[in-house]
Amino acid sequence: MFSEKVEERVIGIALKEPELADSPDFQSRYFIDDRFRAIAEALNALTSEKRTLANVWNELDNSYNQHNFPIGYEDLVALEELIGGQASFYRDLQVIKRNFLENTLQLAMVNYCQNRSQAQIDKITSAIEALNTINTCDTGELTKASQAFSDQLAGEGPVLIKTIPKLDKLFNGGLTGSKLIALGARPGLGKTAFGLNLVQAILEQNPTVHVDFFSLEMSKLEILKRLLSLQTQIPHSHLVNPTGHKLDVSKLAQAQAQILASNLQVYDSLRTLSSILAVIQAHASQYPHRYVVFIDYLGLITLEQQYQLDRYLQVSEITRQLKMCTLDYQLPIVMLSQLNRAVESRLNKAPQLADLRESGSIEQDANLVAFLYRPEKDLHKINLIVRKNREGCLGEVNFNFKGETMSFD
Repeated sequence: MFSEKVEERVIGIALKEPELADSPDFQSRYFIDDRFRAIAEALNALTSEKRTLANVWNELDNSYNQHNFPIGYEDLVALEELIGGQASFYRDLQVIKRNFLENTLQLAMVNYCQNRSQAQIDKITSAIEALNTINTCDTGELTKASQAFSDQLAGEGPVLIKTIPKLDKLFNGGLTGSKLIALGARPGLGKTAFGLNLVQAILEQNPTVHVDFFSLEMSKLEILKRLLSLQTQIPHSHLVNPTGHKLDVSKLAQAQAQILASNLQVYDSLRTLSSILAVIQAHASQYPHRYVVFIDYLGLITLEQQYQLDRYLQVSEITRQLKMCTLDYQLPIVMLSQLNRAVESRLNKAPQLADLRESGSIEQDANLVAFLYRPEKDLHKINLIVRKNREGCLGEVNFNFKGETMSFD
């Protein structure tokens, strides 16, 4: 979540290195905190060579009646003494700008609810486009990229998170950060089951990786029973209703202990995008490069503000923020999505990108888009077809599906 500490840091660095206030993105209107906005206004009003603490304080004193709060000279001295540098300045400045533009977008959405006009839609579109141009970590330098490539040549590349071997070929060896992956299917074809198969494979092959599973459709108990069925190969229906079935209690207890000891957390009460992002942001810093997120499923996420927006606009904003989250925190997010009904009316029922439900932004924002579908009447065959893959090849992976335990082999 946005913190006033970011604004404080930017102002402190600008006071220490006055020429940085000439950056086109250093605009007072971007600052939320009244004190920092006032200092930014004072810095903007002065030329670079005149931005001494004394002149900034004098400028603030002259505009006191406008701001109606005092800022002492000692406050400016304290801010100037904050530790920081140019790299963090430009990064933090983009964070501030993004926060301002996100607030602008939210206001535009509220206005649209009150006055549904093309002009209001244009404002929303403009705000989204402005947000899409922001990269909070981009200074334009290639030094880090060059070092990352050298590390890869030396065998010290990014951590590869192993999944199902058949899929790792499409993932160039495994999952890495900054990837938004969309897995789509018609209802009842096994989106959740496939997602949990991936979760189980990741936990088995990568003991230090942390997995968050956001379930917006099923309870924790339902998810647990599916995982137990996968792990023990006890039919899922026997766990849903144990009555009349002789279950291997010790085997189930051992599987439960393994799941509880794993780095898996399941959330079944988070419905808004902001609540999901808050968890992701907290865990991304705890488990850098060792963190995967699953969302089941995209169509059930709502924006925090209960705006009566067109669903297309809502999904566009949701996928945009999820994509930015993968970039900011260098983590893969796997989001499950439903397909629209158009696929059922075609002779060739193999899903296409246009079949993604509710928004073309899913196709636009995702690094990889794949679909589950059954190519024939055989209930034990389900294929995964990859229609978009920015970093790898397209193709089709065949799976044997065991309905009793909902496992993909």
